[in-house]
Amino acid sequence: MIVRRVTAGLGQRQDSNPEAVSLRCMTFNIRFDTAIDDPAGDRWADRRASVLETVRRFDPDVIGFQEAIRSQLDDLVEAFPDHQAIGEPREAAELAEYVPLFFRRDRFDADRHGDFWLSASPEVEGSRGWDADNPRHCTWVVLRHRTADFRFAVFNTHLDRWGTVSRLEASRLIVKRVALASELPSIVMGDFNAEEASEPLEAFRAAGFRDTFRLVRPEAEDVQTIHHYNELSGSRKIDYIMCDERWEVIDAAIVRERARGRLPSDHFPLIAVLAPSSVRL
Repeated sequence: MIVRRVTAGLGQRQDSNPEAVSLRCMTFNIRFDTAIDDPAGDRWADRRASVLETVRRFDPDVIGFQEAIRSQLDDLVEAFPDHQAIGEPREAAELAEYVPLFFRRDRFDADRHGDFWLSASPEVEGSRGWDADNPRHCTWVVLRHRTADFRFAVFNTHLDRWGTVSRLEASRLIVKRVALASELPSIVMGDFNAEEASEPLEAFRAAGFRDTFRLVRPEAEDVQTIHHYNELSGSRKIDYIMCDERWEVIDAAIVRERARGRLPSDHFPLIAVLAPSSVRL
């Protein structure tokens, strides 16, 4: 796998450059809207503009959100009309969470897409797996570039917060599902609720996936991605954009910048810029 660094900021497109970025990916746990956050002023209504500005600043081609309930998903769809959104809720409930994937309509078409649940019965909607506290699922899509002969697969997920068995078995299940389309370059992103030295991460690494951030910044020590609005630095990295060996990693970063004067969520989003190693888009 080739790793390069772009000299311009990650927020700047370089599509006119022959060495330009081919695919800009973002993963972003936006924190579900809950009255628990009222006293601190961290409800979705307080943070919405900050989330939208953060996404616009980096202008991703593909975005994986986590913890979006329906009202938040509606706001995201309205704010990003140039992106198509796919994904089902994890359970049949008004406040069910989505792990939706957004992709640029002008660059990609969806060949196929779907959802599966992270359980022993992955086709059963709302099924809860192993020791998971809640139903968890994965939204996936096979994208075809509109002008280049190139297809790839993207998987977006949110692994369980409390279930250690569930996180490991869910990671193994996602790896198996990726293998069903083994001919396609693949990306797995999301909130894994698992740190870098954990068994779930080892399951992905054993299957050939690499953390795009670590490929570019192997010596970084401040890698905190979940901060709860107060632990803004540290070693707790639980959010990832993983790619297989068929991608050239151009750059990757944890996005710590404030937007509209505040942190947009209790997680820092991640951005990665990739190119298929065999195709120049």
